[in-house]
Amino acid sequence: MKQYLGHRISLSTWQAAYEKNQINRFIKNYLERTYNIVRQQRYEKDLDKQTHAKSWETKKNIDKATQQIMDRSSLHQYFSKIELDNDVDLKAFGYFEDEVKRLMSRMPLADNKNVLRLRKLGNHRALGMYIPSLDTIVLEFRKQSEVRIASYSDTVGIRSFIHEYGHYLDYHLSKLPLSLENNFKPLITQYASNLAEFNLPDRKVEYLTTPTEVFARGFELWSYESAKLRGNLIGREMEYSAVEYQAFDSGLRERLFNYFDQIPQLKEVKPELAIDTSQFEKVKPLETKEDLSDAHVLKDLSVKALQRWTDNPEKLEQLISVTGTSMQMNNPNRLLALDQLQLEKLPTMVPAQELKQLKITPDQGIHKVRGFVQKLNKHWISSEMYSLPDLLKQAKGDLELTNQLKALDKPQKQYNQEKVTKLLDQTSLKFKDSDNTITKAFKRAERYILLDSLSGQVNRRPFRFTNEERELLNKGVPELLKVMYLRITEAASKEEKNLQMKLQPTISKNISLPLNRSKTIKR
Repeated sequence: MKQYLGHRISLSTWQAAYEKNQINRFIKNYLERTYNIVRQQRYEKDLDKQTHAKSWETKKNIDKATQQIMDRSSLHQYFSKIELDNDVDLKAFGYFEDEVKRLMSRMPLADNKNVLRLRKLGNHRALGMYIPSLDTIVLEFRKQSEVRIASYSDTVGIRSFIHEYGHYLDYHLSKLPLSLENNFKPLITQYASNLAEFNLPDRKVEYLTTPTEVFARGFELWSYESAKLRGNLIGREMEYSAVEYQAFDSGLRERLFNYFDQIPQLKEVKPELAIDTSQFEKVKPLETKEDLSDAHVLKDLSVKALQRWTDNPEKLEQLISVTGTSMQMNNPNRLLALDQLQLEKLPTMVPAQELKQLKITPDQGIHKVRGFVQKLNKHWISSEMYSLPDLLKQAKGDLELTNQLKALDKPQKQYNQEKVTKLLDQTSLKFKDSDNTITKAFKRAERYILLDSLSGQVNRRPFRFTNEERELLNKGVPELLKVMYLRITEAASKEEKNLQMKLQPTISKNISLPLNRSKTIKR
């Protein structure tokens, strides 16, 4: 016999009641799961009605300036297509583009890139939309003078970006929407129960409890409260006091955050999301180990440095501009020094061991970078490198020290520029009418590097792509710029040896007195 709510009942009666409850629970779960699917289908069907195909085709009457911005946008690496309305504030889009890049470099990406459209959404009464059938994120993006006023503050559609991206992740991180999987269903049930206490209209409750809406809203809260993401692409604290967010009470939020923490793609990126995307970040110098003779480690560092300097045509131009006389080819010292100094022009660098031989101890504050020197066994080992201009400032007033430091800036063999140019026209670098735009860009960059290296020009104009070349490079895949740099430097290095055999160097004078290593420099 069992005691049950103060009444004595038989074991068989209790077992029968328990089995009946199991049936009830099964039916209840089945109906909830089925209704979630029906509700989601109804939600998607309603979106399709609002966004019939012709309305979401790229417009044909886009302004030329707007079209150029669309074509050149660096966001193509994250989205399959970018579309802007003519009414979009192009200056504001520049800030938006920078912020989205900083966010998307950390966000998980699915196999299928989605479309990003910035439009007026007045007819839809929404700041943002995600249309699953078109795999498209649409954001309200009006000119600042046309921005609507919300109850809490001025706002624009870009604040709904995280919410809409939550929809995208819901539909793409698994074969079926994550919001329809069994482990998310209890969260929807609890959310619907909590929401019922606010006496909202049935139509609004129906919308708010749609599985993908619960998922996207939960993703917002996880991003803001758990991952600590801040910026213009996510709501602010006051916005999360609205009813639809209050329904995630403390107990439900704990379960919700634990759910998102268990999604592998989100668990991996969570530590990187604790940033304010509206603020530019300072690039940290590459980390180096004490001994980097390992070719694999050195290659990894070089790849990272190249990635920083080839992620857009403007940076690649700077890198090409210093690759001739200012940066010795195939020498990791120069590449890593350039990455760490973050300068447009690379100063002459002096290895620490040469200063040590001269009995020079650089003052604190003199700029120093981690570089590499080559041993006889062809391995590279780490070494401190100092900026020669900084050292010369330190030695100001000490003529003997100044002369000896200048002697470290070893002269290069120089060749007559006109002869170099004529020889280049006899090589594969000669321009042909049949060359396409990208081939011409490759040849011009390679010729620039060779002329810079062989003729020893000091005040040469920096390298620049033509507008046509820049357009094509912006449209290409991100890896194109890095591959381009590697190919032109490798080709220039080989061609340089051939040209040196055919040329006689001109007389090159040292910029200072001969270095006398036997003297001890007095400080």
